Amino acid sequence: MYRFLGTSGQNIDDLFKYSEAKNKLEFMERTLRWRHLVPTAPNTLGCYPFTDKDPFLIESCPHVYFVGNQDKYETTLLRVVSAKEEKKKARGNVLVAIRVAIDETPIVSFNRTF
Repeated sequence: MYRFLGTSGQNIDDLFKYSEAKNKLEFMERTLRWRHLVPTAPNTLGCYPFTDKDPFLIESCPHVYFVGNQDKYETTLLRVVSAKEEKKKARGNVLVAIRVAIDETPIVSFNRTF
């Protein structure tokens, strides 16, 4: 089973405001490497201040990570190797930044026969 992780894009936009990177895909990669979806919350991106557990921690790396409401469509493929998987073959994950607009984004449908 594949794990999907997606956001509205506010986390990446906030990083873009206060940090430097080549592009927003780099910020997406950083959030995966940091294992934190919203590293600027609650300081510069408003959210409820959780005290018992941080709901934005990424406990397992997703196969597909997507961010909406971006200026352009971009993709990149990352090879991720955790400490536990160093001796195993690395599995690829997909990193996608999506701008949803009917006239700019193709419709993709998935059909699986059982």
